[in-house]
Amino acid sequence: MDTSLPILSLSAAALAGAAAAFPKIQARLALSRAKHRSLAGHSKMSRLVARLIPHYEFDIDAFFRSDGALPAIALQRQDGFFRLAALYQQRFARSRQMTAEAASRISDLQFTQAYRVPFQYSRLVREHLGAGTFMQSSAGVTLTDLDGNVFYDLTGAYGVNIFGQDFYKDCIAAAERRAPTRARASTGLTAFHQSFLRRSNSKSALP
Repeated sequence: MDTSLPILSLSAAALAGAAAAFPKIQARLALSRAKHRSLAGHSKMSRLVARLIPHYEFDIDAFFRSDGALPAIALQRQDGFFRLAALYQQRFARSRQMTAEAASRISDLQFTQAYRVPFQYSRLVREHLGAGTFMQSSAGVTLTDLDGNVFYDLTGAYGVNIFGQDFYKDCIAAAERRAPTRARASTGLTAFHQSFLRRSNSKSALP
């Protein structure tokens, strides 16, 4: 008779625990059913599966022949690629240098640099065709980078896409009056980020 009391107590506790957990389990099942049935709807499961897939990337030979191109065609592609790389190095020197310095401290830069092109091609593109992200100024629908190159603003920030260039810049100007900075470009990194990077570098150099 005495031994039945602990068993009953444990059973009651188990039932109470199950009753308390049931709404959470029900909500979790409802959430799972609402998601897409593929791995795209289950981020944790997709990351787990991704870890099981071995990483690979193309070396310099396979890079230009990944579609089975003839050797002569691949050689033409390689020559064109490195001519373009030389042009990048000359035309975007300051912008690329500033972007490379900032990448170790700005996670968005790390993300965009890693996924700007398919991962099989990513390393070679990052090494030779690195894009500059810092902008010196903007005017209308154009941006000017730190090397003086002028581009049409096609990068597509959310505010620009929704409200347009002029409205977005008016918002930035209003924000500057409340918290003055020198940044007025609608997209890209600007003087504010350059100042932050310089301060960060000076602090990291302290003993």
